Amino acid sequence: MAELDLDALLAACADEPIHVPEAVQPFGTAVVVDAAGTVVVRSDDPLGLLGGRAVLGGRLSDALGRPVVDRLARGERILEVDGPDGRQLDLVAHPTERGLLVELEPVGATPLASDELLSRQRPLWQARTLSQLLDALVVQVRELTGFDRVMAYRFDAEWNGEVVAESVDARLAPYLGLRYPASDIPAQARDLYRRNPSRLIADVGYRPSPLVHADPTVTAPIDLSHSGLRSVSPVHLQYLRNMGVAASMSLSLLVDGELWGLVACHHEAGPRRPDPARRRAATGLAELASSLLVTVAEAEALTDRVLASERVGALRGALDGIDDPLGALAAAGTELLDLVEAAGAVVSLDGRIACVGAVPDPAAVQADVASLLAGRPPGARADDAVSTDELPVAHGDLVGALAVPVGGGGRSWIAWYRPEMVQEVEWAGDPRSDEVMTGADGRAHLGPRRSFDTFVESIEGRCRPWSTADRWAATELGAQLAASLTRRTHERLQASQAVQRALLLDTAVTSAGFDVAVRYLPAHGDPVGGDWHDVFHLPDGSTAFVVGDAVGHGLEVAGIMAQLRSALRAYLMASYGPAESLARLDDLVRQLLPGQMATALVCLVEPTDGRFRAASAGHLPPLRLGPAGVGLVDDLRGPALGLASTRRPVALDGVLAPGEGMVLFSDGLVERRGQDVPAALTHLGSTLSGLDGEPSAGALCDRALDAGTRSDDDDVTVLAFLRRPVGRV
Repeated sequence: MAELDLDALLAACADEPIHVPEAVQPFGTAVVVDAAGTVVVRSDDPLGLLGGRAVLGGRLSDALGRPVVDRLARGERILEVDGPDGRQLDLVAHPTERGLLVELEPVGATPLASDELLSRQRPLWQARTLSQLLDALVVQVRELTGFDRVMAYRFDAEWNGEVVAESVDARLAPYLGLRYPASDIPAQARDLYRRNPSRLIADVGYRPSPLVHADPTVTAPIDLSHSGLRSVSPVHLQYLRNMGVAASMSLSLLVDGELWGLVACHHEAGPRRPDPARRRAATGLAELASSLLVTVAEAEALTDRVLASERVGALRGALDGIDDPLGALAAAGTELLDLVEAAGAVVSLDGRIACVGAVPDPAAVQADVASLLAGRPPGARADDAVSTDELPVAHGDLVGALAVPVGGGGRSWIAWYRPEMVQEVEWAGDPRSDEVMTGADGRAHLGPRRSFDTFVESIEGRCRPWSTADRWAATELGAQLAASLTRRTHERLQASQAVQRALLLDTAVTSAGFDVAVRYLPAHGDPVGGDWHDVFHLPDGSTAFVVGDAVGHGLEVAGIMAQLRSALRAYLMASYGPAESLARLDDLVRQLLPGQMATALVCLVEPTDGRFRAASAGHLPPLRLGPAGVGLVDDLRGPALGLASTRRPVALDGVLAPGEGMVLFSDGLVERRGQDVPAALTHLGSTLSGLDGEPSAGALCDRALDAGTRSDDDDVTVLAFLRRPVGRV
């Protein structure tokens, strides 16, 4: 025997045209009338509701009277009418492609009290949780209809169903918590539940009443999707008999027009037909519950969100006023884990990583985060948290992850991990035990399950599912952290700008007897680097021109720069001279700022006769503008500050004639990765030599910046001074 294609059989089952059975159940009678009131289709009438009247080709008014037909013509669709024998009948009409479908059945022996529905609605309105709502619903529907078991049945993402609430006769075994496979309610059945909110099977052993057409040439079946008497698939009837169910009723639970679940009513004691009024009342309760599902679920979610918000607030408080948010989150420890009830967490801020609890290695975490964020669902915002209960590759016991980006750029994020949680799911029978039957045509098809013995399945490789509240809390923390980092960056920028204004001289510096200009360009992304410059007068009448560079960027280096500049000023003002002042500055760096390194170049010039004294501590030599053009003062070379070298700063004496001067600059002007510095210095000198006429100090600075080979990751200072010719001020 060839191997059966179970998927193909399932597909064939799902294609069964259950909405056009061409028969109705015999607890009522159905007729279809055309616009003139002529009966064009009719079922059997086992209960004699039409008294042998309203035959095919006859008039509906022959059985129910002209006033009833007129009311139907005016659009009334639910009526209580007198039958030919005086019985009270419930009439429901639906338009079809063949005409108006009129369904009739006896009204109930006991009328429904006018206030009963309102009193049964009250417990639903009072529910505060989803569990309370569904518990109230099944109790009220059971009391209203008399079924011995009423269940609320919720679908999951794969259309498997779980009994989440139940009201059951004490003599019957409970089904609460059991699950049913999606194949028990195939797609076309779910579509009918979505379109028709209720369905009754009063007796699973009924004999269908076929629909007979007045015109025997008509072969197109009538769509009975909205019919309350519609006959049911024989497969489903056998399924109910296999469960021991004698009568059944289903009510749809819809959210935004989509099927959320069902209210399933079973009766094992024998046939049961709640009268139409009670069925409509039960349908009303299900519709009310449907409208409340979203409200109650949102209220529950709001409660969870409030609790999560408190935890986020505690973490935000730990971050306030902290210069190191990464360290603060790592120190938070259990608070960070408790936010989403995780076993471990990894925080990455601009590539710096901290770990809390049980986590994989950093490379694996980065791969997980990249995969999660790249696979975010359609419509999700860029800053939303993304989760999975089952990682493609588990990390030992860690099988689920939740990740949230922190700002843009991809280098800042938080990831949480959860361990495996083996779940035991109780199915009402083995979900894989579909029975294959052979039909009269010899072809195989799926039959109803025969076994409903509890089947326990273990689900491994997954963590406890991440909730909506978990993802909200993670998203909120990510947003709060991003805002905190942005705020801190803005504050540091403002502080840096304040430091820059305090430590760096105005570019429009002046000194009697000299044409002086300064240009400063900060590094990209950091307004304060390690460069500094200074121009000031000494007690002996000379002018000090200084350019220095402390290694690094930012406020910490700016503070070191301020100390170096102030100390050097003090030494020079005390008349120690350039070389001795730099030697003392070197001692200060090694003693008070261990591990720091800086360079400095000092040039003292007497404005009246042009004599100068210069010294360098590891700084690039200046360019001198003299009669022979522009050239490097190569004699000025010495060890950088903080190197603990035994060599002392190199000093140089000379004279600048009127019109001559120097250009001092930091290494950021000519140092660039892959760049030959000597060649850059030569190019700089030749460019400045090409200036026509008598260049100004400002023109020298601007031309130097244009000729430099600077990179954006270092700041640049250029200081130029020219001795004015005699007679000029």
